[in-house]
Order: sequence, then structure tokens, then C-alpha cells
Amino acid sequence: MSKKIYLVWNDDKSECVGFKSIFDAKIAATGSDGVFGNSQLAETFYDLYAIENDLEIEEVEI
Repeated sequence: MSKKIYLVWNDDKSECVGFKSIFDAKIAATGSDGVFGNSQLAETFYDLYAIENDLEIEEVEI
């Protein structure tokens, strides 16, 4: 049984962060607030890397 991981990349694709939850990935990519609280890692990644645009989410099956 495969599982999905959601990677959020910085603009030049030199660094990324991975989440099991698409909701956490969306926070890291767009800065949007979560419904049930936010991942601190997701918020920090967005603050550090989303300078002008939202970031890309890549879905990976493992």
C-alpha cells in the first residue's frame, strides 16, 4: 500500500519540506491558516521562502 507525501519546494528547488498532510503542505506553500491549528514548521518554511509568490507542492507516492 503506497502513501503520499507532499513536498513544498523553495523557488530554486534547492530545499524542500515534506508533510503527510496536504493541509500542512498548503500552509507551507501559501501561508493560509489551518482549520485546526497550524504546523509551526509549515509557517516557518513559508515565512522564509515565499518572498514574492506561493510555493510549489509536489505529490510523491512512497
